[in-house]
Amino acid sequence: MSSTITKPPQTKAAVVATVSESPPSPSEWDQIRTAMTPEFQFLACNWVEPWGKHLRAEEGWEKPFNYFIVHDRDGHAVAAVPFAHQTKAKARFRSLAGLYVPFRGLPISQPAIPAAVECLANHLTENHRGMGLRLAPIAAKDPALGPLIDGLRKRGWRASSTHNGFRQIITLPKTFDEYEAARKGSRWKTISKRERKMEREHDVRLALFTTEKCENWAPVIRDLGEVQQHSWLPDQAGDMW
Repeated sequence: MSSTITKPPQTKAAVVATVSESPPSPSEWDQIRTAMTPEFQFLACNWVEPWGKHLRAEEGWEKPFNYFIVHDRDGHAVAAVPFAHQTKAKARFRSLAGLYVPFRGLPISQPAIPAAVECLANHLTENHRGMGLRLAPIAAKDPALGPLIDGLRKRGWRASSTHNGFRQIITLPKTFDEYEAARKGSRWKTISKRERKMEREHDVRLALFTTEKCENWAPVIRDLGEVQQHSWLPDQAGDMW
């Protein structure tokens, strides 16, 4: 399914929007991410594809999920918003795809927000009549959230929201050396002891994976899943999802 929406000439940002089951390419993600508000740039990464491969019917999700992708006049991607169908309380919704906060959001480059949300509001209104739209949970200060809701209201949508949440900020070390230097106290001594025990039994290697350096996340996620499967979680009622 695809749709093309052309905005008036005075709109300089996004003019062409398509709906696709194919994810944006790495270069398209980069085009979007580099123009986003810095604290939301992590949304423009390929983490959502692994999530989409494990949609669970018992949680109301349906496969597959689609991207609403917007390009500017020069063909550069400026938005890629993932949506999936979800059933909640016996009602079927078009839901913003992804895990809970902070992983749900609207990956739209900052300068393109006005035009991109107009395209998105038009598409949802023209192609999803009779179906609710579920965005939550989403950060209230997502810069595209307010404009999108305003655009939907102008087209006859009714919006309902609840405000409930908390914020946690963790300052992470930039290098492993900084991490090692910060490891002090009895807790870290216990961790070091366990690391030495693991090293006696297996070859232990610390590795850092980032979106900029890793092009294939499948092996990384598989290894993390294997580590988790052998941890305390399966035996002590931990949440594997």
